[in-house]
Amino acid sequence: DRSSAASDVYKRQVSAIAEGQHTFQEQQTSHIADTITSTPAPTSARTIVEALVWHAERTPDRAHIYLREDDGNETQLTYGWLWAQAQAIAGGLCSRGVKRGDTVAMLLRTEADFFATFMGILIAGGIPVPLYPPARATRIEEYVIRQVNILKNAGAQILITFEEVERVASLLVNQVQDLHTVVKPETLISSKKSPVLTTGSDGALIQYTSGSTGLPKGVFLTHENLLANIRAIVTTLKIDSNDVGVSWLPLYHDMGPVSYTHLRANETLRKLVCRLLLEKKKGGGGGGGGG
Repeated sequence: DRSSAASDVYKRQVSAIAEGQHTFQEQQTSHIADTITSTPAPTSARTIVEALVWHAERTPDRAHIYLREDDGNETQLTYGWLWAQAQAIAGGLCSRGVKRGDTVAMLLRTEADFFATFMGILIAGGIPVPLYPPARATRIEEYVIRQVNILKNAGAQILITFEEVERVASLLVNQVQDLHTVVKPETLISSKKSPVLTTGSDGALIQYTSGSTGLPKGVFLTHENLLANIRAIVTTLKIDSNDVGVSWLPLYHDMGPVSYTHLRANETLRKLVCRLLLEKKKGGGGGGGGG
C-alpha cells in the first residue's frame, strides 16, 4: 500500500545518503509529493536524524519552525534549510575529530543556530550537551563553577557558543582540561557531511539538572527515549497536521528540544513558534534543567 511503499523508499534513501551515494535531490521521488500532507512520518525511524531525513526529502520548503521575536517579527526555518545547515556544521565537527558517541557542548541562545547545531552534532554521530547562557554578571563565578562541573562530567572536548559570551567560554577552557576547542556555529560551516550511522540506543542528548541543590547531574537520553516521549505526547494530545504548537520552553531543558522535535519525528504540527526570549538581546539565559 501507499504507506508501505513510502516506508521502503525512505529506507533506501537513508541507506544511500548515509553511504554518500546520492544527494537528496537525486533521491527525490515525485510520486510522494501528492501524499505529503496525509502520509505520517514512518514509525520505522529509529533516530531523530532519520526522521529529519524523511521530512527534508519530502518537504524541504515546508516551515519547520517560526522563531518569533518580542516585536512580532518571525524567522522561518524550513526542513531543507535545517538539513543543509546541519550537514555543513556536521562536516566542520568531523573535520575537528568528532566521532560517534563523542559529547559536544552547546552554549547557545534561542536562535536558528541552536537548531542547526543540535542536529549537526547528531548527524556527526555526537551527543549534544546543552548549557544555558549566563544570566547575571553578578553571579558569573557561580555560573562558571556549575558549567565547569558539567563539562568535566560530560567529557566534552568542543564547546560551541556565540560571540557575546566568548570571554566566559575562555574561563571554562582554562578550568576543563579536556576542553580544547571553543568555536562559533558559523566557523564550523564546512563541506556537507552524510549522517554517521547510529542506532536508537545511541545518545541523542545529555540533560543536566540546574544544580540548585548540589552539583548538576546528567541524564543520558537516547534517540529511542526522545522518540518514545515525542510519539507518546502526539498520541495522547491527538496532534495532527492542522495543529500549531507554541513553545517558550528553554532549549537547554529537555522539554525544549522535545517540543521542537515533534515536527521531525511525527509529521504532526504544521509549525512551531518559539519565542525568542530577552536573553537573545542581553546575552542572558535562565536556570538550568529540572531539579
